[in-house]
Amino acid sequence: MNLRGNLVFLLLLVLFVTALLITLTPNVSASLPVKNIDTAEEFTTIQAAIDDSDTLDGHTILVDAGTYYEHVTVSKSLTLQGENRDHTVIDGSGSGNVIYVTANYVTISGFKVTNGEYGIHLIGNWAINHITIRDVIITSNSGTAFYAPHSGGYHIIEDCIISNNGGVSYAHQFGNSIIRNCEVFGNTGSLSVAWGSDTLITNNEVHHNTGGIWLDSMAYTIVEKNKVYNNDGVGIGVGYAASYNTIRDNVVRCNNIGIHMNYYNVRNNKIYHNDVIENGLQALDKGTNNIWDDYYPSGGNYWSDYAGIDDYNGPSQDILGSDGIGDTPYVFDENNQDNYPLMEPAWAPPPVGGFWVPINKTALLAPWIGLASLLTVTAASLVYVKHRKKKQN
Repeated sequence: MNLRGNLVFLLLLVLFVTALLITLTPNVSASLPVKNIDTAEEFTTIQAAIDDSDTLDGHTILVDAGTYYEHVTVSKSLTLQGENRDHTVIDGSGSGNVIYVTANYVTISGFKVTNGEYGIHLIGNWAINHITIRDVIITSNSGTAFYAPHSGGYHIIEDCIISNNGGVSYAHQFGNSIIRNCEVFGNTGSLSVAWGSDTLITNNEVHHNTGGIWLDSMAYTIVEKNKVYNNDGVGIGVGYAASYNTIRDNVVRCNNIGIHMNYYNVRNNKIYHNDVIENGLQALDKGTNNIWDDYYPSGGNYWSDYAGIDDYNGPSQDILGSDGIGDTPYVFDENNQDNYPLMEPAWAPPPVGGFWVPINKTALLAPWIGLASLLTVTAASLVYVKHRKKKQN
């Protein structure tokens, strides 16, 4: 290959590497951090994006990582999507509602909500419904993390971390809703829902608060597959006029009181297949007609301090041969007992939480960029050496 050919090859290689680098280099052109993806408009604050006249119900607002010192009022049916919950921070500067929701069908995802009085506050309106809080950290607020007085229900709180707040939740008329896959720790108060029905609280980890999970005047609600441990007060509590709720498949460990039916009007609730372990007081029932097992052969709960044996089986435990159920009831107060205590823990929940790590395309392609650069330098050196030899000859 002659010198001209070598130079053409070198030029093409340099152009290829340059194009590759341009493709992989982030766009550094000036842009604002908050974007309405439906209108392509950009804003400096989240509130400005919401208030813009072109922002309509059903739109999505994307928010780049950064700290936004705002009190955000969501007055339209929008999706607010932060870049990631660890680094997209809405800071209330020590006061007020960090996020105040006054519209239906709102989704808030990918934020850290911090340093306010209330973290996320739903307006007290029976018509407010279908609010989704997903993948959000609510932390270090002086008052309640999630405050929903008199809402219309149909809410979802999932994949969230609620930590170090003055309160966890106050959710009045919290019906037809779901709280799942959340970690709740270091707060004053309990994960509390009230005066609703048909709600699911599942697969949460609730620990090191002044209370665990609390149902107040709820009905037909299921509390299942939660880890509730090391809370100063009650692990799982059911209060006032709560009835026909199911508490099952939970691990309730090292709380002051494990499971508590705490009012005479708490009735017809069913509690079974829970692992009740090393609580100061394992259980207390001040209610009426609450059932502490799932009959035979399904069984009741595992009690770490149960001292009975398992030599017999059958509904009356009078047939020789073990069945994994204690032969005598577990009596925990003068009026209540688990008729079919389990000899072994019934259920062990999977770890709760986790995080999503986006793929770093630049990092993945870095070795190839390095190889291309090395090839460029090598080719240039070969051409230079060959050219020198020709001149010497």
